[in-house]
Amino acid sequence: MRLANRTREVEFFKKMLRGEIAQRILLIQAASGMGKTSLLTEFASLCPVHAEAAILVKIDLKSAQTGIAYIFSKLQSRLGEDNFTRFDGELSSVLSAGVEVSGNHIEGTGNKIQLVLNAESDDIRNLRLSKLQRAFFQDLQAIKKPIVIILDSFNDAPTTLAVWIGGGFLAEIADAKNIRVVIAGQSVPELKIEWADIAAMHSLYKIDDADAWYSFSKEQKWGFGKESIELFVRYLNGQPSQILQALESLARGRENE
Repeated sequence: MRLANRTREVEFFKKMLRGEIAQRILLIQAASGMGKTSLLTEFASLCPVHAEAAILVKIDLKSAQTGIAYIFSKLQSRLGEDNFTRFDGELSSVLSAGVEVSGNHIEGTGNKIQLVLNAESDDIRNLRLSKLQRAFFQDLQAIKKPIVIILDSFNDAPTTLAVWIGGGFLAEIADAKNIRVVIAGQSVPELKIEWADIAAMHSLYKIDDADAWYSFSKEQKWGFGKESIELFVRYLNGQPSQILQALESLARGRENE
């Protein structure tokens, strides 16, 4: 369900999906309560319509407390492990080249990646990450379908993960023409020279346009009068999530009468 007055963001995303614009990275910055989650939900619903063969991967970065390894593992799982032969080869190569392992076998790709990136020095870790990252994105670019990645809650990502997303990850996206990325949160990555020319940032603010809310209400067939909508918008100071919650609650109450 699209909130009132978010047409600009939705139309931009559609064009991005269809390859009608140069931008392939969309940053959505929004304070709490501005309707970010509703917008991302609509973005996800648009993928089958405007990018028919696209593979959609949605990741909430609040869950990525293991850091970079979580992103590699999640994408590999969603896109199919058979598509990552270069990455698996590089991972095995690093593991066999002297990484200290307790026991003889490590279960799970995510655990292997974490072990490899848990190096004794930043220099070694960065070298390993660079090799894994390059192999991973070579595999991604070899997938013969468009890929849409939505990363939510960027502000809740661990620091090392946030730095990598705004650095190496998006720098690789610049070369991966089959990939579209949306990153959303109360904060978003700062623009970098490697990928700024294919990125756009949209900030979500309060929606105090009563006409837009009235049109939205009519689309939902809720039957509220314009004066009632104006009262809601004014009383709730244009806060999208609060207005939506109030209208939905009142509409449900009417249905139950």
